[in-house]
Amino acid sequence: MLSLKKNWRKHIVDNRYFVHLHTHCEHSLLDGMGKPEQYAKRAKELGYEYLAITDHGDVAGTLKWQEECKKEGIIPITGMEAYICQDARDTKEKPRHLTMLVQNETGWHNLLKMCSYAHLVGFHKRPRVDYEQVLKHSDGLIFMSGCVNSVMKPDHGEKFFCEDLANQAEVYIEIMPHNHPLQIEWNLDCLEISEDYGIPLIASHDIHYVLKEDEESQEVLLAIQRGAKWNDPNRWKFDFHNLHLATTDEIIAGFSKQKLPRSIYIPAMKRTVEIAKKCSNFQISKQEVHLPLPPSVTGDEFKFLEQLCVKGYYDKIGSLFELEYEQRMDYELSVIKSKGFVRYFLIVWDFINWVKKHSSVYSPGRGSAAGSLVTYLVGITGVDPIKYGLLFSRFINEERIDLPDGVFVC
Repeated sequence: MLSLKKNWRKHIVDNRYFVHLHTHCEHSLLDGMGKPEQYAKRAKELGYEYLAITDHGDVAGTLKWQEECKKEGIIPITGMEAYICQDARDTKEKPRHLTMLVQNETGWHNLLKMCSYAHLVGFHKRPRVDYEQVLKHSDGLIFMSGCVNSVMKPDHGEKFFCEDLANQAEVYIEIMPHNHPLQIEWNLDCLEISEDYGIPLIASHDIHYVLKEDEESQEVLLAIQRGAKWNDPNRWKFDFHNLHLATTDEIIAGFSKQKLPRSIYIPAMKRTVEIAKKCSNFQISKQEVHLPLPPSVTGDEFKFLEQLCVKGYYDKIGSLFELEYEQRMDYELSVIKSKGFVRYFLIVWDFINWVKKHSSVYSPGRGSAAGSLVTYLVGITGVDPIKYGLLFSRFINEERIDLPDGVFVC
């Protein structure tokens, strides 16, 4: 029996059997600290399988988070910790927190709708969403109660919203291991809410920086956020520690210090894996770019662009091709073709022609686009890159994936 208990404990403390579902990176502006790549690398070092992003009030870091987690073999979970009000238009109401995790495409679109509403309609110091919007857009999302400043806190009369939400969506009450009187008291409230409304508990850790030693740097961000001087003894800061990407052992130790029964926090920790699996199949997909063919382009698109370049050379430089120009033109055209950018160049060429015919004011180009001989020959830019020693590789190179930008200013 003793050996079984030992094996069970070893099984639990393995970092694969707990998932961080409450994480703030640098995109929680002047609050969270650490880049997505730093979190992903640290999660891999610790042996975590999943990692969620739940920045305050926006989803700006989600694509980067997804990319960096994939590089490290971590399964990314997409989410947000929203600011919630009964009425987001009421500027006097103090917002509270609600964590949202995306399960599928429907949930992602609903999260984006709420995020847009928060910034366009409910913004007052922070982007805020109201009860109505959350209930309206709950499909495809999993909800967690958030930190001590939770929208489900019973002493603010908002348990009714918690009940309404739980009746139509998957909702969990977050307990956290932070050793602070308010957190300990809130955890006990969470137990009551869970029992009264039949809402399961989930263990989370309010992460605001990657490593323990990042605490002071994050404190600097908080001082900047409040416009406070560092030597001001009354400046606002977190009065508890260890908001880093903790190990499962550290989470267990935190709950143990709170004297919370193992029968409460162990199931709540294991439940994080169940939630992560429900959210693991969603990935933000990049939409395909569909470019129209300009009506003035006839025949094979690449040959059309090539002929434009040849004509441009005779018009701008001379009747005989100089070797340097010929080699540069052939190289650029081969890269443009291999990257699938031919039609993009023809579209820009088409509307630059229109501008030249209908306006007396247009630009000779801008930025790295001036390094392209092709753009010069077809008339998109007005600078000969060979004459001035400009590099095409600054504009487009073989490693580039996205379409080029900055090729014109009219």
